[in-house]
This record gives sequence, structure tokens and C-alpha cells, in this order.
Amino acid sequence: MPNRTVAQQGYRQRRREAGQAAVEYALVLTLLLTLTIGGVEGFRAIYIRNTVAYAAYEGARYGMTHPTDFNGIRAKAIQVSIAVELKPGDIAVDCGRCTRGSWINVAITYPFKSSFSLVIPNMTFTTSAKYYIK
Repeated sequence: MPNRTVAQQGYRQRRREAGQAAVEYALVLTLLLTLTIGGVEGFRAIYIRNTVAYAAYEGARYGMTHPTDFNGIRAKAIQVSIAVELKPGDIAVDCGRCTRGSWINVAITYPFKSSFSLVIPNMTFTTSAKYYIK
């Protein structure tokens, strides 16, 4: 085996270090992308959950003054849920007697589908709002 010069040995050392740096970069980049995308998905889930809660609140507010208009209550909840595609079947309305002095309850169940389910799993948001009928 011939003797290598100092320049050749230094070249091989730099190549090994470059390969090691590429592997470290790939590992760190994967971790950072996972955290970034997971954070964005987490905030998206919170936003959708708040939108569903607000839709239930607005539906119940409408129902306070129109307790027998179930289709109107559902339409109001769908109208205010801008970023969420609610369907009338996702919204349950219950008002008992539907007269002054009773309660109206609007419950919404919405399936959240995560775009990146490795970090944030798919889940179902269920929220309700209850108001006194005036």
C-alpha cells in the first residue's frame, strides 16, 4: 500500500465530515419540519374548535328569540362557521317545551381531519350552547 500524502489524508477526512454533516442536517431538518407542521396543525385544530363553539353560541342566540325555527337555528350556525363546512346533520337542537321560560340547547359535533396525522390525530369536536328562552 503506497504512502498517502498529508493532502490526500486531509481530503478523505473532509469527505467523511461532509457526509456526517449531511446526515446530521437531514435528522435536524426532519425534526424541525415535524415541529413546525405540528404547530400549524395544532393551531388549526384550536381555530376550528373555537369556530364550532362560536357557531353553537350564535345558533343558540338565534334560538332564544325563534325557539321553534330549527332550520333557522341550523342556518345561523352554518352561516357564522366560515372556515368549517358544517352540515345540518352536525347540529342538534333541543328546546324541550320551546316556550318562554324553558331552555334551548344547540349541540354541534364536527369531525376534525388532520392534514398531518402523525403529530395531531384526527378527532371529533363536540360543543354546545344553552340559553334561556325569552
